[in-house]
Amino acid sequence: RGQGVFLSADGAQFVLFSRHAESVSLLLYDDPRREPALEVVLTPGRYRRGDLWSVFVPGIKAGQHYAYRVHGPHAPS
Repeated sequence: RGQGVFLSADGAQFVLFSRHAESVSLLLYDDPRREPALEVVLTPGRYRRGDLWSVFVPGIKAGQHYAYRVHGPHAPS
């Protein structure tokens, strides 16, 4: 699978490509104008395979608001 969100009847698989991230958090929002309702911290040993970070979250449905917080070197050039 590539990058994105993949829904199933049981929840959603979140997949993010990042070659240089040292850690990633998935932020889930009930209301995108407020603080996240849940933060899922993805550790490299468990949630990273190569350059892909991936986590399954049960109970997620279409329309869920989410964002990622990515930590690592910042070198946009």
